[in-house]
Amino acid sequence: DADGYSYGSRGDGPDAEGRRVAYLKVFDKIKYDGEAHKDMLVTGLELCGFDRPNRLWIEQIMNGITKFSTLEASEFLVLVETYSQKQRASQIDAFNRCDSDGSGLVEMTELRALFQSFGLDPPRYVLDEAFAEVDVDQDGAIDVDEFQEVMEILHVQDGFTKQEYKSFMDVFRSLVRDEDEIECEKMAGVLDYLNFALDAKSIERIVREVDIDQSGKLNSREYLMCLRKVQQKEVQSMQAAVALVQMEGPSDVPFIRASDVEGILVRLGYTVPQVGAYLEAALELGYDLSRQPVEVDDFWRVLAAWRRRERLTNEDLVEIDKVFLRYDKTGTGKALRCLGWKVLFEVQQGLIRRVHVYVEESRKLACWQLRKLVRLLQAWEIGTLEEVWRKNLLAGERLLSVAHVSEIFFNLGYLEASTKETFQVEPSDMSVPGSYCKQDMMDMTVFLKIGCRLTGVARTNFKNNGGFSPNEVQHMQEYFQQCDGDGSGDISNRELITLIEEIFPAMASDPAMRPQLLEIMREADADGSGSLDFQDFMNLMKQLRDLQDHERAVKELQAITETGFCAQEVSDFRELFMCADRTHTGGHITLEQATDMIGTITPLNDRYKADFQNIFQHIVHTHQGTDTSREAADFPEFLWLMKALLSKNFANLVERTRSFGQPQPAKPED
Repeated sequence: DADGYSYGSRGDGPDAEGRRVAYLKVFDKIKYDGEAHKDMLVTGLELCGFDRPNRLWIEQIMNGITKFSTLEASEFLVLVETYSQKQRASQIDAFNRCDSDGSGLVEMTELRALFQSFGLDPPRYVLDEAFAEVDVDQDGAIDVDEFQEVMEILHVQDGFTKQEYKSFMDVFRSLVRDEDEIECEKMAGVLDYLNFALDAKSIERIVREVDIDQSGKLNSREYLMCLRKVQQKEVQSMQAAVALVQMEGPSDVPFIRASDVEGILVRLGYTVPQVGAYLEAALELGYDLSRQPVEVDDFWRVLAAWRRRERLTNEDLVEIDKVFLRYDKTGTGKALRCLGWKVLFEVQQGLIRRVHVYVEESRKLACWQLRKLVRLLQAWEIGTLEEVWRKNLLAGERLLSVAHVSEIFFNLGYLEASTKETFQVEPSDMSVPGSYCKQDMMDMTVFLKIGCRLTGVARTNFKNNGGFSPNEVQHMQEYFQQCDGDGSGDISNRELITLIEEIFPAMASDPAMRPQLLEIMREADADGSGSLDFQDFMNLMKQLRDLQDHERAVKELQAITETGFCAQEVSDFRELFMCADRTHTGGHITLEQATDMIGTITPLNDRYKADFQNIFQHIVHTHQGTDTSREAADFPEFLWLMKALLSKNFANLVERTRSFGQPQPAKPED
């Protein structure tokens, strides 16, 4: 029965004791009342690393161990070891059958068929890497011992490449706390971070299948098992996609053309994929899809490379690397603005924290992290567009008119009044197979393509304006002209101080900031004339904004350190804060907004509301520095506020927020 084969593992060697301990942990997962029932043994062997265990073998081995339907721990170890030996014997027998000429060797070209005879079909690039590792003489053939080494490599790495396995385990180790396990609810974030695009329901279903003891946590084996099932799900989606777009080759093998790529990626879950980046990743691996279609195996290899480069084009990568070298010591916000990204400070900080969750915490990002941050920003942008689409869609409808769409993008600031009336859908907006745009009506796929095109134009304009939007430039011009009373085109330092006090009141009134402000003003006045023209003024505003962002980031780090909140809790609180900020400025929430937000978590009577007001005002006044006129809380102050409330268990808030940072129970399927 071919379904019984798997990568398997060896029971001897230096890792034998470690595996025995791991197998006992698996037993603890599947046992009930101290014993493992036979119905749980397939899952148990899967958790031990055996892919698609053979049920007939399990039954035969179990009948040789006990006459009962359950196994004790020691008997389970015997079953695993016996299964492993039976599997190795079957693999050697299959190897010998494949060695038709009796040379004792199997060539690389035959190895794939050998694995398929086991019912296994690892991606060819994974098999190529394992083969190259054991084929030390590089003669293109391996003996039975080297074949066993290939099996062992694939088992240890769970069927992934070394690089994939390392990146997966690095993320796991970064999330592990005291029990060598991670919370199930974190898998969606992990998969997003690792650049997979599985839908939420599929993720929940896979996690439920793997978390058999319903502990809400996954150990390393269960975690890798989740990733393996994600890969299997992708294979199923890929097969369905290829069935729709395949072109029959001379050997009846499905081939994939450059024109097929976007449709396949969309069906894999990538909403608006960077097809150009995929084709460039293919070229780096030696595949020119514009000239020659590729097989499905080659498509998977390119897909892995596309993910490693964060789905970014060569132009994007070069630009990001240049910006990183220029701004790596002066702040992520400045780097993002230089790349054309205009995002709320809180959104930026939230995404930065997401990047930092999976790596060693530091005050600045590495270059590869900046690449990942840009990719997360792209995903955030698409998510925002999806939300806009849903809000504008009438109940029961799935299409919007072109006129309605142009109005939406005008209101979002992506179209000017002059271009709104002449707005048209471009051919590239309808490139995804199955998308709809007829009779002045369009579906969400076309809407998202248009949105990404227009936001790309907006980023280019933002970069050309030195990191300011057209509206911001207009406001700056108005401020400048107000101070330039004589219309000379220059403003004096005295007038500039007045202007800074109006635009950045907190910074201007803080004695600790005064030396930095004076230094920035001296740098802006390069010729020492004591006055600035508009371009000098814009450069000064950019430096002041960067300084302001730096101070906000430092204050946030201080709040996180002092409150002791973990990354997940900070993320949860940030989401609450941004929801409470109904003005969507991303900066502050008022007492009224904070009261309403807490009221949605726990009921507040009049006495609680009065007490809450006192606590809120005390926190704000304690941490607001010199900006004593402000009666609203920024995010760091919100963290201090929540710490104070939780420490007092204000209005039973502890019980109401116990789920923050804790695993959530899986939702039942519809």
